[in-house]
Amino acid sequence: MGRPKSKIKRERDEGRTRIEIRLDDDLAHEVRELAEKSNISINQLLQGITRWAVRVAHVGEAEVTEHNEIVTHDEPGCLWFGRDTDDDGTPLMPGILYFTLDYSERWAVRDGRELMDLQENEGGEK
Repeated sequence: MGRPKSKIKRERDEGRTRIEIRLDDDLAHEVRELAEKSNISINQLLQGITRWAVRVAHVGEAEVTEHNEIVTHDEPGCLWFGRDTDDDGTPLMPGILYFTLDYSERWAVRDGRELMDLQENEGGEK
């Protein structure tokens, strides 16, 4: 007969940590839909996104200079995601800025929606 289920679960979860998060209902729905359309699990989707994000995350506020160099300023509550160097540490010109999060006292971007709203109000594309 097969092994007890509890032993199988322990082996499968070895080397993994459970993290519980709360998402807004609309975002949870979109994540679920994307996973279903991609024929992957929500866990696989979030694992992949998270692995990518931590590899390109920079703590602080990004400033793009007139020469398209990305400079990081120490600002608590801020993160930016992108590349300012290649794999050898050579500065990229121009740098690549994917997006920023600003949960500082300024609260410029709380959950990503404010940035999109700002772009629409300034005539930018969503």
